[in-house]
Amino acid sequence: MGSFKNEFAWSASRGGMLEQCARMFWLRYYGSWGGWEKNAHPGRRIAYRLGKMTGIPRWRGSLVHDSLEWGIGRISKRLPLTLQLLQDRAVNSMKTGWRQSRGALWVRDPKRNVMLFEHYYIGDTEDVQRQSRVARVAVECALQRWWDQGWHEVLQRLAVDDWVELEGLGTVTFRGVTIYVQPDLAYWRDGLLMVVDWKTGRPKPADDVQVLIYAIWAIKVKKVPMSQIRTQLVYLGADGSEKTAKVTEPDLRAFAERLWADIEGAQKRLSHVGRNEARARDFPKTTNLGTCARCDFKQLCHGRKEYPGPALAEDPLFIEEAESWPK
Repeated sequence: MGSFKNEFAWSASRGGMLEQCARMFWLRYYGSWGGWEKNAHPGRRIAYRLGKMTGIPRWRGSLVHDSLEWGIGRISKRLPLTLQLLQDRAVNSMKTGWRQSRGALWVRDPKRNVMLFEHYYIGDTEDVQRQSRVARVAVECALQRWWDQGWHEVLQRLAVDDWVELEGLGTVTFRGVTIYVQPDLAYWRDGLLMVVDWKTGRPKPADDVQVLIYAIWAIKVKKVPMSQIRTQLVYLGADGSEKTAKVTEPDLRAFAERLWADIEGAQKRLSHVGRNEARARDFPKTTNLGTCARCDFKQLCHGRKEYPGPALAEDPLFIEEAESWPK
């Protein structure tokens, strides 16, 4: 199915998804494959669509990241930037995305139109509208905090050669496996490579581990010695804290072993590792009902029910079990 091959790859988000629910992982990376094709099986077509879904909390984070990427790009080109410009861009993007989602433009093109979990599974209710208003305030506050932390001034002082990476989706090969990495920013400061990750949520222990993949990327792709790498976690939510850490060999070695264990765990579920083939039955559904309630793919596990999104898309009332979907 399709004109290109589904290659096995890994990322922090893939690992987190597999840990939450193996079936969610299968639907996102295997069941949805080929769902963009005109004559795709309904299950694959729906899985492809649902793989493009976001929820208001995730969307809020994306809006902040997208606006910062745009704003920092202006700084790197020596163009003027103000806080108002950053906030206006984010708010305008939010308004456009809200119209796309509420107007169900994703039915025609889920790749290029925002599709919110809340509109799809709940509807345009007063509570969902309230959540969007709260999200707008949170986005504006996150950008305000970034500005108040003085990052625009730090970046304006950088020389041309100090810029290394800006929100670029990169890859690094780790023991023969492609790992996707996307540092928010990397720049040189006082002889050190600062690798930055903006965070719009609350601090979590997993954050400290996640940035270590950026260290592997810096070592392998940018050829920077470990001793010159520093990771920076910058929290733009209510916490407002920053954490800078030196990368140590013991930490990196322990992380590499955990990373490889996660990759091997996923590959052991595959029916054929070389062809990256996977069967739905080898990726069972979680028994955690809380995870199910928040899952983008719950339509495929629990049916259409009264959800407004599937009705707008005129999806079949019944989709057979994923194991029977044709390749």
